[in-house]
Amino acid sequence: MRHEPRRDNRGILDPGRLRRQVRFRRRMAAPALRRWVEHYWLIDWDLDEPFEQRVVPHPTVNVVFQAQDGAVEHGEIAGVDTGLFAVTLHGVGRVSGVQFSPGGFRPFWRRPVAELTGRRVPITDGPICPGTDDERCARLDELLTSWSPVADPLAAEATALVEEIRADRTVLRVTDFARRRGVSVRRLQRLFLDHVGVGPRQ
Repeated sequence: MRHEPRRDNRGILDPGRLRRQVRFRRRMAAPALRRWVEHYWLIDWDLDEPFEQRVVPHPTVNVVFQAQDGAVEHGEIAGVDTGLFAVTLHGVGRVSGVQFSPGGFRPFWRRPVAELTGRRVPITDGPICPGTDDERCARLDELLTSWSPVADPLAAEATALVEEIRADRTVLRVTDFARRRGVSVRRLQRLFLDHVGVGPRQ
């Protein structure tokens, strides 16, 4: 279990440009949530002209609270995207987001995560509201804790398998990976769709 957020730019196209336009930082969730949450991510901006940021999809669910140009903050569950996507920011705004570990949202959702793939589901809980980074992260901790996640050994297995695939560039075929792990391709695909939201090939 990590004790500090990762510092790489995985998935962010032109990270230097992003950091010149907005204030972007990552923070860790409360220790009790870290088995499921990769990190929180906070963005604030004050732009003279619209800024488009393109993102390479990552096999994770995000919970996002956003407000810009004085609008009421709104929240949503963002399922795994299956293609490159873009977000346009304008005016003054903020985002308080949760990036779950691959498989980490299943204990909160309690249904197949594939139901969320490519979708955005509004959240009625919240909002996170403005404040210091500590205050925003504390509110996210409170929100996730209130959802009463249920420990799921299959979610932990799915997370470990995704991390293994992500770290080992020699993994090229699902059949070879399933054979290496001593499981059937069918079980591997079912596990990934249920807990990650996409199949192991993605």
